[in-house]
Amino acid sequence: MADEILSQEDFDAELRQMTSPKMKRVALRYPATQCYRHANNPFWHVWIASYYMLNEEGPVFVVLMHGRDSTTPGSRVYHQDATLLLPCSCGKWQWPTERQLAERRAELARLQTQHAMKVRDLTREHGRSKA
Repeated sequence: MADEILSQEDFDAELRQMTSPKMKRVALRYPATQCYRHANNPFWHVWIASYYMLNEEGPVFVVLMHGRDSTTPGSRVYHQDATLLLPCSCGKWQWPTERQLAERRAELARLQTQHAMKVRDLTREHGRSKA
């Protein structure tokens, strides 16, 4: 598949680098070489971009990459539970288009500006309340 995030060769190399048996088990059960749908929202495709653990005793989390058919194309979502993924393997996951990525960047910039303005206003308000 041309749109794969990780080829089988690269995935196998990543597996060899994993030192945690728990992480390796999750990666083998949920390989990053196929697409998935999320159980809570099965209408769009995601890929597993990476696996990680916060500590050796804790659970294994995955980072999901949203595809072209997502409401947030190109977004990465961290701290996801792999057991909520439904293997799709349809091969229909696609990278977001350049237009989608530009729209997503513009939306994120707008949200960042809104947040900065809100923080500024709250800081001013807090300063006035102390006076």
